[in-house]
Amino acid sequence: MVLTPSQRAFLDVQITLSAWRAARDAEAQVAHWLTEGHATREELVEYRQRTRAAHQVYQRAQRGYRRAQVAR
Repeated sequence: MVLTPSQRAFLDVQITLSAWRAARDAEAQVAHWLTEGHATREELVEYRQRTRAAHQVYQRAQRGYRRAQVAR
């Protein structure tokens, strides 16, 4: 099955959205562990950076999808 550029861009958005949500969940879990003394501040900072990076990738995918929609 061959995907159009628009379909591929849509899939990219969905995949990156899932990754961003997973990163947010992981960050929340580490924040919870920090309150219980099972994680360090450095670990929380690392997970926040991962969440930010995942969000940036998601935003780029959204922009790519919008461009693909205009190009149709």
